[in-house]
Amino acid sequence: MKCIAPFISVTRFLLNELSLFGNKLETKCSNNLSRLYSELASYKSKTRKYVVYILSDYMALLRKQSIDRTHQQKLQRGIYSLIDICSQHELRQLLTIMGDTEKELFKKLYSDYDRDHKFKGKV
Repeated sequence: MKCIAPFISVTRFLLNELSLFGNKLETKCSNNLSRLYSELASYKSKTRKYVVYILSDYMALLRKQSIDRTHQQKLQRGIYSLIDICSQHELRQLLTIMGDTEKELFKKLYSDYDRDHKFKGKV
């Protein structure tokens, strides 16, 4: 996966644009960004070490600027896909590089992920 750096750069740009102009953009934009995150997560072995930075960017953006609730809900599936591929090592690394506010936001996000998305083996 030689194109991972440009891919991450583009998704970072799109996330920033979404936060700046979210109220003027259609939800299709956030849905497509979520699909990009899900696609990235499908290459688990090659992208796992980079996911930490994408999640860190997302949490920093939530701290600095509010993303429209509709767009947050659309992005959630893609963000959850990225959390899915993180091992305990990546999660610890993520918590290490984040500030206190971002840690609290991430803990809330992770509890929602654990409650609503994570497969627990029950049908």
